This record gives sequence, structure tokens and C-alpha cells, in this order.
Amino acid sequence: MNRYSKPSTWKQTLAQAGAVVVLYLLGLMAWNTLMVPNMDGLRLGEPILSPPVEQWRPGQHGIIYRFGETHPDGLVGVGSSRAQRAIRIAEMEGEGVGPVWVLSRPAALTLDLLSLVDENLPGRCVIALSPLGLGNEQAQPMMEPPAQKPFNRRFDAWSSDWADMYRRRVAEPMLPPAWRYGWFGGFGQEKYFDAIRYSLRPETREARFAVLEEVQAFITALKAKGWNITCIRFPTYGPMRDIEDETFDGNLFTVMCDEVGVPYIDYGSGDYTTSDGSHLGVEGATQFSRKLAQDLLALPGMGPVQ
Repeated sequence: MNRYSKPSTWKQTLAQAGAVVVLYLLGLMAWNTLMVPNMDGLRLGEPILSPPVEQWRPGQHGIIYRFGETHPDGLVGVGSSRAQRAIRIAEMEGEGVGPVWVLSRPAALTLDLLSLVDENLPGRCVIALSPLGLGNEQAQPMMEPPAQKPFNRRFDAWSSDWADMYRRRVAEPMLPPAWRYGWFGGFGQEKYFDAIRYSLRPETREARFAVLEEVQAFITALKAKGWNITCIRFPTYGPMRDIEDETFDGNLFTVMCDEVGVPYIDYGSGDYTTSDGSHLGVEGATQFSRKLAQDLLALPGMGPVQ
């Protein structure tokens, strides 16, 4: 008796591969039909399903990520990780605002973001204002470019990013942070609250006043170059907004925008679902992106060039 099993023929191999594909497709259909509709809307959203492009300049406070492609008639949105989570590019473009791209990073400083905007030809810009954007200690200035990783590490990161993005196109995922709280649960908020309380502690307030004047001067310069600008404040969970307003008077943003002569839309605490009190979840981001696009289209100069 032969110790070895009989070699598979190409027909058997093809049949096995076909069975695997069929089972995978059935599982995918079951996941999208039975699981996704019941998953919590607090899951983190994303602005676009493709890996971001890293933007680095000397003196910049950390690497800034660009989502979407720049376009001469595009609309650029800039802000912290709230912009990354709240702006869903496909939703905004679907409302008719034209091409959209986003510059963002966690705890991004507004001046860093505006410097990158200024490298482009004048167009349309939405600036998300926040007290944290006027000063925080969560990133230090980078005077040298990030260390270059070996080719195998770069290729591994590139290929895994694209594979992950492709997976998200065919099946709505549960992002890793959600696993700690269960398939259908939400996120804890206190860790975010504590971090922002520390970053916005009262002794940091005076420095923000000076930076606010610099932001005002930068926006004035952008306007003079031909940029059409609207400033906004992202919606957050009520207690999160209270923490920010305790150490920085939000009316200062209103006054600044009035003096510069740009529209300012404060979305307050709103009715949008957040994942952690600070960042909009999938449902909230979808609703907000549509609302933002509609509001911008109602403003002079913020719609696409006809």
C-alpha cells in the first residue's frame, strides 16, 4: 500500500479553490447582511479608503497626513484628528462641492496646517478651529525628516495598507479599538477627557491668545492671495465642549472671524454620534459631512467653480 496520498489533479485543485471562493463570498454576504447593520454607529469613520500621503516640513510638529488628491478647484479641509474622522470625502463630493482633500493629524497645530495650505494655488479652504490647535504639548517640532525605514519594512507597510483598504471596500470592518469593548459596544471617554483637560490646563491659556493672533494674520494673508475660507468648529459631545470652554472662550473664534471677514460655523455639541466624546463615529461623520457640504454650498465662493 502506498504511504503517500494520491496527488491532486488540476481539476481537483480548481474545484477546491472554487469551493473556498464560494464559501468566502457566502461569509461576506452574511457579514454585510447580518452583522454590519447591527454594529454600533460609534465606530470610527475615515475620510477616504486609501492610505494617506505623509507631509513633512522642517519645524513642523509631527507628520501631517493628506487624504485625497490636491486639485486646482478642490476644497481642502484642515484640522486635528477630528477632521480625519468627521470629514467623509465621498459624502461631501456626493453633495456637489467638487473634489475634496484633507490635511490632518492628531492634535495638529493650526499654523502647521495653514503653512501646508499656503503651498497650493488659491482655492477653497475649510479651517477647523479648536483650542488644542492653538497649542498643545502632544508633539514637538521636527527639525530632521523621519528616519527612513529599510525597503522591506516600507514594502510591508505599503502592501498591508493597500490590502487593508481593499478589504474595507468589500466588508465594513470592526476597527481594533472596538474589540476591547465588544462587537456592538461603544468607547470609553474618560481617557480622552483627562488628556484634553491636561493639555488645556489654565496656565496654558495666555500662550493661546498669542497664537490666535498669528492664526488671524495667516488667514488674512491667505484671503489676500485669493483663498475663499470658511472656519468651523466640529461638533463634540457636550461634556467635551464644556472642558474646552472652561479654559478658552469660544467666542474668541467668532470675534476673530468677524474681524478677518470669513464665515464661521460653530456646530456646538450637536446631535451627531461621537466615538469617544471628541471624534465623530461613522453615522455622525456621514450626517455631518453632508450637512457641512450643504452649508458650504450656501456660502459665496465656497462652491465649485462653474
